Amino acid sequence: MIRLRWRDLGWETSYLGFPTSGEYNIPTGKRSDFQYGYITYNGSTGAIEDRRY
Repeated sequence: MIRLRWRDLGWETSYLGFPTSGEYNIPTGKRSDFQYGYITYNGSTGAIEDRRY
């Protein structure tokens, strides 16, 4: 889901830039970090959020 969101935003040309991490676990689901922000996936609700640092 995180990859799909990054794709929909425009891959590396999006405001997030290039990935700086793979997906990793957080208490609510998964997260991936990028040059200028991050994307989280909530496993309980299915919500995907992208944020600028």
